[in-house]
Amino acid sequence: MKSSLHRARTIGLTLLVLGFASFTRPGAAAQLEDFRDAVKEDSRVHQSDHFLKELYFYLPFGVDPLRHLFDPDSIVQNATTNFPTVDAMSGIALNIYWSQLCPLEDQCNFSIIDRVIDFWRRSGKKVILSVAVIGPPLEKFTGSKKEFVSATPDWVLNRVATFQSPSNNFIGIFNDWKDMASNPLFSFPFPRYDDPRFVTEIEKLVRQLGERYDGNPTISYVRIGAGKAGEDNPIGRTNGFGPNTGMLGFTNDLWIRYSRQVADAYFASFRKSRLEFDALWMAIVAAGAKNITPITTSEQQEAAHFLDYVMGKHVFMAFNGSPRATNNVPGATAANPDGVMCTGFSPRPDATTPPIVAAPYAEVEHWRRLGIPFGFEVAALSNPCDAPEMTRAILERYRPTRVIFFADWAALINFHHEGLNKQNQWEVDWLTNVFVPWTNASEFSAHQAQAMPRIKQFAAELDDLVRQILTRESDREPRERPH
Repeated sequence: MKSSLHRARTIGLTLLVLGFASFTRPGAAAQLEDFRDAVKEDSRVHQSDHFLKELYFYLPFGVDPLRHLFDPDSIVQNATTNFPTVDAMSGIALNIYWSQLCPLEDQCNFSIIDRVIDFWRRSGKKVILSVAVIGPPLEKFTGSKKEFVSATPDWVLNRVATFQSPSNNFIGIFNDWKDMASNPLFSFPFPRYDDPRFVTEIEKLVRQLGERYDGNPTISYVRIGAGKAGEDNPIGRTNGFGPNTGMLGFTNDLWIRYSRQVADAYFASFRKSRLEFDALWMAIVAAGAKNITPITTSEQQEAAHFLDYVMGKHVFMAFNGSPRATNNVPGATAANPDGVMCTGFSPRPDATTPPIVAAPYAEVEHWRRLGIPFGFEVAALSNPCDAPEMTRAILERYRPTRVIFFADWAALINFHHEGLNKQNQWEVDWLTNVFVPWTNASEFSAHQAQAMPRIKQFAAELDDLVRQILTRESDREPRERPH
């Protein structure tokens, strides 16, 4: 208990030093110089540049997979034969929704997971398994009919208490949902976290997963998937869109108690496989970072206790936050980020860093000081704040042992090594439009030829980043020879 309280006080003091102030953030060039300076000045940086021990990728989200999110064969193909393999990768991160896996009660299609695991076992790679019980709605196509389907199966929603909330993002074809995001006119049902019937159904699911997969040697981690898309992120924690949206009565205490129940379900069912927890909201609450959801002193202590509790169970800790641009630069991506100002992924949180962003980094710094291995996530290349040089600097600053990139990174690294093929075609076509926009199909070939030198250069930059930070065989400590 003393350790937890001390840690909560330490994080609180860290954020107090940050000032909880709002300042104009520097431009991209100035930010990058700050990144470089922070790396140079950090006395804890090791001599070896190769610090990354595990490299994973999420699954591709091209147009075709998005049209078949509830087709088991399509899900498996997207995670196996259609995946743009990179030789240096440790494996893939399979994040599947409960509603995809178990659309009907007592009819979970575990063959989806089985087939993916078997493919990567034969390839000598690993799988991170995450089954998300809540998340942004998925778009489902049935012939000419389109509908949004909850991450939580309908048969679960029909027997538990729910609340209505708009979603800040969706998984589907962009033109169908872009005007619906964070729009109070479009709300969707989500399960209440304080309903014991919901927790009971999660416990049943986790027991089934444990019975089938605990100790499977191809599974490197099993994610404790309590929140949004498997992360520590509660949907509907405010009702800022009106009296009929958001979870009424939400408190951080409620979320912590729910998260502990879910974590305990995983501890009971997975005794052999390594578990992971992707901290976000717990770190914000433990730090007392000011936001629109009030945080009490007792909730700070509860969140700190919870984080210490899961670490005490030897759970792998991860921070899957993502940087965001604070200014709108039309057409900017990681391939052409000029003029973009970013918040998040700060090399050294200071007075310019919003408290809600600084809090998780204070938690990461705590893990680092304790010598606890941890993981980061780097999101899609459509985000200009994921530009290679910025990504390299922030990874070098914090030196995670594991990183999960989005699949577009894998596709372009695959293109760099193997040339154009069906596994990377979608991403290369996307980059063509980034560098040389086209409108008519007849123009495309000429525009791609014009854009190809820049596409190749960008793909080489991504490959170079991974090559320079990923631990090589020669960097690893020699194994003791058998007597």
